[in-house]
Amino acid sequence: MKNFMLWALFIFVVVGILLFVIVEAIIITGGFTNAKDNGEFMIILGCRLDGEVPGKCLKERLDAGALYLNKNPNTIVVVSGGQGDNEDVSEASAMRKYLLNKGISENRIFLEDKSHSTYENLVNSKTILDETFGGVKNQKPVILVTNNFHVYRSKAIAKAVGLSPTAISAKTPNDLKFPNYIREFASCMWWWAKSLGIISM
Repeated sequence: MKNFMLWALFIFVVVGILLFVIVEAIIITGGFTNAKDNGEFMIILGCRLDGEVPGKCLKERLDAGALYLNKNPNTIVVVSGGQGDNEDVSEASAMRKYLLNKGISENRIFLEDKSHSTYENLVNSKTILDETFGGVKNQKPVILVTNNFHVYRSKAIAKAVGLSPTAISAKTPNDLKFPNYIREFASCMWWWAKSLGIISM
């Protein structure tokens, strides 16, 4: 009985390690930029603030988004993120302020400030695009801007809610890579479980 339990534990650990490696490989290989110039719509996904100021990950997202927006002056952007714990304002309002300071005109920026998850970001942002612009016509690509660790899952969720996503992959600060890639493993497992109906949406 003891030997059986040891073998069972060994197999469990090996399978767990293999699963972790496979999922992380999917996350890493899915984290590249594939957005083309002259995109019509962009969604910048929110992330943690330090009070009223974008944190390190969000700053990378905003800088990547602003670079594209300044090169493509007809692109409309939705900044998406509600107000979390220990945040003095909504992520969306802080993001708008940051983009304004980067030279993006106010009439190009739309706020989605109610969401508290990637799924809500994308559902609510799609609603804004549908109501303001009559929907994303003919499944035109929508550019998602997020950190590289977050691109794979964001695109998967976007497809599930009816968007046709491409992505701009922002860098992840070196000191935040390890915790974010670990957390994203759990987030991907959670999303897959929801997608398969194991967990309700």
